[in-house]
Amino acid sequence: MVRMDENAVVVELLAAVLNERIPQVSVDDVDWEKVLTIARRHSVMVMVAEGLQRLPAGVRVDHTRDFVQPAMVEMARTATQEATVAKLLDMFEARGIRALPLKGTVLKRCYPRMDMRQMADVDILVDKENISQVKEILLEEGFYCKCEGMGNHDAFYREPYMNVEIHHQLLPERFNGDGYFDAIFDQARLKDGCHYIYEMTPEDFYLYMVAHLMKHYSGAGSGIRSIMDLWVYRHRKKDAVHWAYVDEVLSRMGMYGFSQTLVALSEVWFSGAKSSIDTRNIEDYIFGNGTYGSFLNMDRKNFAQAYTKKESFGKTKRRFFVRTLFPEYDYLCQACPWVQGKRFLMPVGWVVRGVRSLAQRPKTTLARIKGIRNTQEEDVETAKRLYEASGLKDPEN
Repeated sequence: MVRMDENAVVVELLAAVLNERIPQVSVDDVDWEKVLTIARRHSVMVMVAEGLQRLPAGVRVDHTRDFVQPAMVEMARTATQEATVAKLLDMFEARGIRALPLKGTVLKRCYPRMDMRQMADVDILVDKENISQVKEILLEEGFYCKCEGMGNHDAFYREPYMNVEIHHQLLPERFNGDGYFDAIFDQARLKDGCHYIYEMTPEDFYLYMVAHLMKHYSGAGSGIRSIMDLWVYRHRKKDAVHWAYVDEVLSRMGMYGFSQTLVALSEVWFSGAKSSIDTRNIEDYIFGNGTYGSFLNMDRKNFAQAYTKKESFGKTKRRFFVRTLFPEYDYLCQACPWVQGKRFLMPVGWVVRGVRSLAQRPKTTLARIKGIRNTQEEDVETAKRLYEASGLKDPEN
């Protein structure tokens, strides 16, 4: 058996679980500590642990306990999330608050076991006018507000590991499909027995998945789990979705090429389809990411957007570095909402943003600065090529 690198081992273990077969892995040549790191980074620990259980009898893997124990923690997290979501939705229903569960809360029901689809947080969409009432409910339930007024959601946390994001907008405007998702509650349907709790149609949920994936991919990048989500949903819901309608809407949104490229990669990984130059390039890119991508990818993508070769690479690099440290008004308003409508406060916002980044994420912040300083012209060209290979027209799309 040809030696597989550790990223490929992770994908093979996941594919074995999804297809209920024995993993085709030569265990003696594998760096299992590296596999463990990859599984953690891409939030697929439970499924990798399950894949190891499918190895032939008598096959031993080093550090098996290192996989099983974190998987048990994730199972406990899943149980906590399920109970918490059920209680919150019951409270929203009782108080007449429209709510729409999103992302992993729905997707996990498509997996062989719900705990196999790990979630860092729970995402729920509510009407903007109900945000304050929802906040009261969460505070009553022992949560505290980690982040308010940032982007399209507010973030709440409760010990030991319960994160809830309350969205008042499904997606940022740039990825909103030219307004397709603006009236999502009107397009959604009530869940059985409910008057205020909704679920998307199968078609809209898939469209949302693609738009959400594009948001991550065109920002910091995306990870193995996101590609697996596409495969799982398409295969589990293949007879429930009107795919011609989905393709037509994706084409209108300008997302069809992007979606088809990543679907092709999912078929390579989990159905054994033949790879292409494009899928191999995107595979290399994704293997370098975590669940939600990496800041290095995001910075290089933004650098590619700024670099037009009309000026020297060094000059563009200095300009990009300054823009990263001192972002423009619209971006700064997302980090510091109190700057909105008060441009004279931008210098204060820059200082607050910088201090907050160093205080809350010192390693990440310093790594980003170092990454930008060390970026070479060939790195930017590679980032641009990978975005084009994914079906995105250019780094800005």
